[in-house]
Amino acid sequence: SKSTIIPESFTDNAFLVSANSNETFNNLGRFSTRYTIPISYPGEGGMLVPAYLQAIYLSAFSHTITNLEQDSLEELISASRSVFGAGLHFQFNIANLTFDFGFGVSFEPTRNNAKFVFGDF
Repeated sequence: SKSTIIPESFTDNAFLVSANSNETFNNLGRFSTRYTIPISYPGEGGMLVPAYLQAIYLSAFSHTITNLEQDSLEELISASRSVFGAGLHFQFNIANLTFDFGFGVSFEPTRNNAKFVFGDF
């Protein structure tokens, strides 16, 4: 979700206006938040073994997308979709390269769907 226009946390194609329609958004707006809560910093690494676990942390996130082609604020809000979620992340270092992997769950209230997410979200 940090590097894509549409976060993978959504349960279906987020460009579709509704689950029962093939109509798509032409102008899409996105607002995202992410909160990170550190749990532990277990490793410092070293010269002989440059691969180590640098950090373990929890995250809470939300993503909202909406069709920007609405005539009023009320229509803009009703055309929006939001997803909320939380996950557990592990940050690894190999030499000077950092990798962040995690797993979590997301929930989309407007579709009443939950999704398991894995990777860099």
